[in-house]
Amino acid sequence: MLIPVIGAAISAAILGYIGITIFVHRSAIERTVAQLDRTGIEADRKAELGVFARFFDERGRTKLERRLMQAGWYKLTPGRFMMRGIIASFSGLFFGLLVPFVLHRTDLWLFILPVILALAGAILPSSILDSAIAERKRRIRNALPDFLDLVSTTVEAGIALNGAFAAAVDAVRGPFREELLAALSDIRVGRSRAEALAAMAARSDVTELTTTVTAIIQAEKLGGDIAGILDQLATDARDHRMTRAEEMAAQLPVKMTFPMALCMLPALFVMIFGAVAAQLLNR
Repeated sequence: MLIPVIGAAISAAILGYIGITIFVHRSAIERTVAQLDRTGIEADRKAELGVFARFFDERGRTKLERRLMQAGWYKLTPGRFMMRGIIASFSGLFFGLLVPFVLHRTDLWLFILPVILALAGAILPSSILDSAIAERKRRIRNALPDFLDLVSTTVEAGIALNGAFAAAVDAVRGPFREELLAALSDIRVGRSRAEALAAMAARSDVTELTTTVTAIIQAEKLGGDIAGILDQLATDARDHRMTRAEEMAAQLPVKMTFPMALCMLPALFVMIFGAVAAQLLNR
């Protein structure tokens, strides 16, 4: 009984500290003053991480920020993401320590369970983030060919490229639409089209989109046929999508081997050895 009580006290203290760190922030004036100084910007980012800044260097923070952008989680900071992992880890530890107390048992696996749940809780946010990144990239790849077809048709009709983007974005749904709207907003506030598109490609980190943006920028610089290039890019993106579908279809037999063996072998063993076992038991 002592171990669950100690674990609950430690978990409550840590969760309380993390909650205070999450919800207590510096005022807007202090943040503005910090941002006026170039060294203050780094201090402001470290202050947001709090005590975890010493374990979270600049390279790791930049990599995590990039992953959050790829997932479309723009409002989530690296500090808060780390706190989610810590909260999940200590929640798993708390429930793992609570299980022996509820079951009134002292088996060995019950003492290993808190460690397993704590590790699972620490890994869970990163796994969810990876899944969100993969899903977002997949949706952007699927929406890209149709969008390029619409832009190419609109450009061939005599509309400027910015107008073609604005007209085609209404037919796009999902994360690709969000990225296009952000790029169009950047263009409206005075950012060049090349910089806005390059920033969109950097945020998404999708190979097909990066290739498309690079080709558009180069065509503008060299004065190439934008409509023809967009048609070719749409065809290439559609071919890549079909190739990925064929690769996934080719992997299905290998992935189905284990489930089929797990489901079919027990039934097969029952059919083969069931009658023999019944005869032996009836003797």
